Amino acid sequence: MRLVVDASAIVPFVTDEQGSRDLAPLLTAGHELHVPAVCDCEVVDGLAKQARSALAEVLDARLVTLDGALGRAVRQHTNIEVLP
Repeated sequence: MRLVVDASAIVPFVTDEQGSRDLAPLLTAGHELHVPAVCDCEVVDGLAKQARSALAEVLDARLVTLDGALGRAVRQHTNIEVLP
């Protein structure tokens, strides 16, 4: 199954926010993951906002890339590629 996710789902998952545990089975089940091309930037921005607001503890270096954050390969697409 192909699963399309964006930063609003990834940031809570990698920071283990309450409520994000519902996403864990989907994100770790081996589905083919697809994200918009700017998702890296959005994830980093989301993590930075949490760090600035003291909601996140020390950020591990593995969270810098989507592959590292999700522990698996992710295919990125430009917005043009996902339009019908």
